[in-house]
Amino acid sequence: MRQRIALAASEKLSELEIGPPDEGISQEAIVTADELEAKLRGAFPDSDVEIIDLTGTSDHYQARIVSKSFEGKSKLEQHRLVYAALGEAMKGPVHALALSTYSPTQWEKSKN
Repeated sequence: MRQRIALAASEKLSELEIGPPDEGISQEAIVTADELEAKLRGAFPDSDVEIIDLTGTSDHYQARIVSKSFEGKSKLEQHRLVYAALGEAMKGPVHALALSTYSPTQWEKSKN
């Protein structure tokens, strides 16, 4: 009896560790660069947005956003606005986001 319980527990553990054989990333869980850009343009209509998929896996991105909405705000406040705009995408589908945010004034200064 103990041997059966140990085997059953071992099989359950293996299933939990590796998941069922055909289990993969759900297509609903993927957020494309175009979808991220659309969300950001919706939140910051005046913005210049550039999104780069860093790994080709639709979960590690780099974003550059220039918007009047960032004028007079700290980097922390700017990033909080971006995270709020992306909402649920940042709670799972997007694993990493390297942000560069600028007001138009900051952007002009950064180019010199």
